[in-house]
Amino acid sequence: MEVKVDSLWTVDHGALAKIGLGAMISDRTLSSKRKRTTRPMLWLWGDNSNPIWLPESMFTTYDADGFLSGGSGSPEQSWLTFNSEDFFDYLTSTEVVAQMDDPEYTQQLIDENDGFTMHQVPWTYEINEELTALYADFYFDGELADMPWSITTGIRYVETTSTAKGFAIPLLDLEPSTSKPGFVNVIEGDDYTPITVKHTYDNWLPSINAKIEIVDDLIARFAYSKSMTRPELDAMSPESGYGGDVDNLSGWGPNPKLMPFESDNLDLALEWYYDEGSYAAVAMFTKDVDGYLASEEVEEVVTVPSGSYNYRISRLVNSDQADIEGYEIALQHMFTSLPAPFDGLGFIANKTFVDSESTADEEGQSLPLIGLGDSSNLILFYEKDKIQFRVTYNKRDRFMQSKPRSWRDGHYVDDYEQVDISGSYDINENFTIFFEGINVTNELYTTTAKYSNQYLDITETGARYSVGVRGTFN
Repeated sequence: MEVKVDSLWTVDHGALAKIGLGAMISDRTLSSKRKRTTRPMLWLWGDNSNPIWLPESMFTTYDADGFLSGGSGSPEQSWLTFNSEDFFDYLTSTEVVAQMDDPEYTQQLIDENDGFTMHQVPWTYEINEELTALYADFYFDGELADMPWSITTGIRYVETTSTAKGFAIPLLDLEPSTSKPGFVNVIEGDDYTPITVKHTYDNWLPSINAKIEIVDDLIARFAYSKSMTRPELDAMSPESGYGGDVDNLSGWGPNPKLMPFESDNLDLALEWYYDEGSYAAVAMFTKDVDGYLASEEVEEVVTVPSGSYNYRISRLVNSDQADIEGYEIALQHMFTSLPAPFDGLGFIANKTFVDSESTADEEGQSLPLIGLGDSSNLILFYEKDKIQFRVTYNKRDRFMQSKPRSWRDGHYVDDYEQVDISGSYDINENFTIFFEGINVTNELYTTTAKYSNQYLDITETGARYSVGVRGTFN
């Protein structure tokens, strides 16, 4: 739920031209509910001395003709699938129980645990976030030595309250796994204790944007702002857990009191409007980020009846600092000198270069920040009278999706290119016919580990098309 109110007054008092005031309230909730069987019982069938053969009638063939056709190689185009309910019903049938090493014990387990019936477990949480924001903007304009200028400055106050609800799950013991030698099974208690953690913080976020026309059609811009980025709601889950192999025991713990990370942003730009509808621009930017989220690991001794275990517990914390800098070049050109109807043709091209370093850099190697990478765009368009048409090419270089952990490398999204098309025709002042094509060349979205040949996921969304009619009524 979000409610926003804005107002703008024309003052015209000296250099002060306008005043803007506003307020916003927002309330959002994320909840997660999980289910599982009363206890993990599949190990019983896996440890049986004789394999349990599944009937051929349980399986069907899934035909995925054309799967990942946009990539290289020869991925499988069909595979076997089955109904999970039929699978569990078969495992608990008298026919299978009779094949078990200890049929009586197997049937006892099935009866005690209600077979494979799913029950909600306490790994359930709910995160609520409420925020109240107030802002004021002041608009100034004037001339300095015959150079027109304008400044917009403002302040924004935001109060955020998060409430995390979940359960504390008691750890009773750790026992060696019979199905996975070298690993441990976690034995948990049933007396789950509800947990509620409330966290309130506020932020003051100033900003200033200024521009001055140095000479005709040459504009310089300056901007400073402080911004904040809140953690994702699921990062504040109060749940915790233990697991791993005996020589590498690891776990995770909650941090429902995560703070947003703040950034001081500085932008400088120079723009030249050299013709009607045409301009060239160059810009540079820096961001000084504080409180960037990082995963912190601490050694913790867990003592249970079977002994003491050394665990590495991982928690998200606000610890890292980061510096980001980059620059952008852009060009837009309209071919207004061409004879009609070709004078509606034009193009837009831009390229952004970005670099970063942070306190998370590992072993002297520069570790990129999540989500940062060079990008470029090229748009060919036609806008004339009632007709609009665009072909857009977007390219984003490889970037980090998630940071490295002690047990794995970081995850990266590989270089990605996409072509989109769109067009519209204005029937009259009220109605417009439009169409749109997204990813018309069917590019694949690929995630990898540290090296680009270590594939993790390959996603094929396919091309998507839409057509419709828009109406405007006054």
